[in-house]
Amino acid sequence: MSQSANLKLHILIEHSSEEMMIASVLELPNCFVEAPNQEQALEDIKKLLHSRLGYTKRSTL
Repeated sequence: MSQSANLKLHILIEHSSEEMMIASVLELPNCFVEAPNQEQALEDIKKLLHSRLGYTKRSTL
């Protein structure tokens, strides 16, 4: 039986010291990207999340 659930994550976007934008997922350690602008940072963090979470399985304990 397959179940689907929405996962809500918080993304923090901030300026780095090198005039770049950093997007990080607050709920996941070491999950961040750096990009030249906010739009690119959001696109890149979505790709990173997909690659990180795409191989996970849901289990009930």
